[in-house]
Amino acid sequence: MISANEIRTKYFNDDVDANIKDIMNSIEKKIVEYAEKHKEWLIVQVPSKYKDCIKSSLEDLDYTVWSSAIGEPKEDLLPGNKFITICWE
Repeated sequence: MISANEIRTKYFNDDVDANIKDIMNSIEKKIVEYAEKHKEWLIVQVPSKYKDCIKSSLEDLDYTVWSSAIGEPKEDLLPGNKFITICWE
């Protein structure tokens, strides 16, 4: 399995790379936090312009990702962001 770091290095250029790394690191921390609480999914906000890249990167890591919020998000959507839902087994 290819890691998220390898994907970011291979597919994202330098100016985008720092933003993507920060977003992916934040998402990875939330996934661990939710999994430790025995939750099976989470809703996160991502910048609209990176949504497809982040979604495909997470799917490459065997997560199921929906392009919208499934259920009710607990936070308000920030301008320029979109919700995605991430699920794991």
